[in-house]
Amino acid sequence: MSKGAHIHVVDGKNVPYPDDACPICKPEIIQTKAETQIPQVYRKGSTVVTKISKGSMGTFTYWEKGKCFLVSTKKMMFGTDRKVVRDSKGMPLWNNITYRLSVELAKTFVSELSKLIQDIGGETSVPKRE
Repeated sequence: MSKGAHIHVVDGKNVPYPDDACPICKPEIIQTKAETQIPQVYRKGSTVVTKISKGSMGTFTYWEKGKCFLVSTKKMMFGTDRKVVRDSKGMPLWNNITYRLSVELAKTFVSELSKLIQDIGGETSVPKRE
């Protein structure tokens, strides 16, 4: 055991932890690491992409021909061995669900989401639709 470390018993085994970064004594350290993994949101052409985590993402695409939005949620497929399922080219396979959302319904959704964000955070900088 190194200097500045202590031991916790986990599943019947003695496990050493450093004094300044022990997840059991200082759980707030783990929470701050999780807070830095904020989903990345960006726009590419007529699509808004949200990268929720390494294995899941959401897209919100305007479909000109259909005059509606296509909303998709994608998640990597995992096998029973908990490994990513890959195709013959080695690319990961994704579970995907897509639905259509009319422009009017999308406006209502954005308006209601904006109201919810205001109610939760009390933010005054959230845009309002009327």
